[in-house]
Amino acid sequence: MTEVVVAADARPEMGLGHLSRCTALAGALAALGAEVTAVALGAQQPLTLDGVGWAPAALPAADAVVFDVYGDDAAAHGVTAPVAVFDDGQALGKADLRVAPAASANGGARLAGLAYAVLRRDYWGLAPVAPPALPPVGPVRRVLVSVGGGPLDPAPLCVAARAGAPGAAIVLIRGRGANGPAPAGVEVVEDVPSLAAELARADLAVCAAGQTALEAAAAGTPAVVVALADNQRPNAAALAAAGAARVVEDAGAVADAVARLAADPAARAGLAAAGRHAVDGHGAFRVARAVLELAERGR
Repeated sequence: MTEVVVAADARPEMGLGHLSRCTALAGALAALGAEVTAVALGAQQPLTLDGVGWAPAALPAADAVVFDVYGDDAAAHGVTAPVAVFDDGQALGKADLRVAPAASANGGARLAGLAYAVLRRDYWGLAPVAPPALPPVGPVRRVLVSVGGGPLDPAPLCVAARAGAPGAAIVLIRGRGANGPAPAGVEVVEDVPSLAAELARADLAVCAAGQTALEAAAAGTPAVVVALADNQRPNAAALAAAGAARVVEDAGAVADAVARLAADPAARAGLAAAGRHAVDGHGAFRVARAVLELAERGR
């Protein structure tokens, strides 16, 4: 049996983005028959996500290692096996396979583009949707707001969402490390195991340009997306280029973007269909197969 170590950045200040996509990849690898060890680098204690157990530990020997950590390098952990690295534009060390969902195919990464966006298992069974097949879209009654699982203050996006869609319910998804209280009148959802159900209920999402933006695209939920960290800018650019999200430069532009989309059902339908087309939910298995091929070549 092929043994694969998946090592993800689990420092509390990093939110859940790395753990989320690496949990999805670990699940896909296991489904394809690999024996997977999940190592949470920088975590303060063990945790479980989607049935995958993560523990802070040294990296054991394996046939291949998947590394998804900023400011660190697989070689520094004594890794001698072939290494696959998630590339979000950060400086890379040892990398036999680069996975760059937000990059273009001519950027040097073997697995480049939104087809390799690795999403959790709730998004694996989505049927393909072509952009011309626009879903019916009604009025905006419910707006989901999320800034991810890190220590960011969600209040500015909540206020902007309400200003743009004053008649809608504003629903804040509070991550594990969120800072600041929710504005009055905002519905707060905490400790939700997956955003899939909440995205399905929402008519519009306002979110950071991380994993949540990719999940919104896959779910067919039109989204206003803002890069709240430099490493999210490639993701935002890729979604904008695919017509899969309305990307704005900062929180100050969110209210206007929400208002314009709330008043334009056809534009929301176009974003929904383009999002489903660009991010089809099967990226975890595409990457998993490439990692298993890497392990086989290294034997």
